[in-house]
Amino acid sequence: MKKLTIIFMSLLLIAGCSSKENDLDQANLKRYESYWDAIKNQETYRSDSKNFSIEAILSGNEYSIVIDEPRRAMYDVQIMAIENEDDFHLDEMMPTIGVLDKETYNLIPNQSNKENLFLEWFLLSGDVDSLPLKVEVMVLWKNYNRTEETREYFEFLLEDAVTTE
Repeated sequence: MKKLTIIFMSLLLIAGCSSKENDLDQANLKRYESYWDAIKNQETYRSDSKNFSIEAILSGNEYSIVIDEPRRAMYDVQIMAIENEDDFHLDEMMPTIGVLDKETYNLIPNQSNKENLFLEWFLLSGDVDSLPLKVEVMVLWKNYNRTEETREYFEFLLEDAVTTE
């Protein structure tokens, strides 16, 4: 009888853990979709920031978005890019950092500690099917106390084999 009780309790514990993970995945997917909508509904985009450096690079059949050189402390950073004003779909995920991840990432001036997720830079990349390619990017972060959230939206038009903006 004790063995059956232990097995039953173990099954409940396993089911509870997988249920929590499933809830987390669903919350992340909802956040992913809401960010997609926010990027698509944005009316004004920038090509640079006073808070960090951002650059779009096109090389061969791949593009990269590089975010580095922070000028302020950025905590819980989340980044998402969508291509060519694409409508929301789940069959091909767009490049993200911190949106679907369980970890939270930070970008702090003059600090780097990968073990504690204080990174020097972020890199998003995707495949290029045809040119020109418009890439819209949202960068979201919080202040040290996590009481204020900042979002910036960027747009890059990639047309040539090697392009930086």
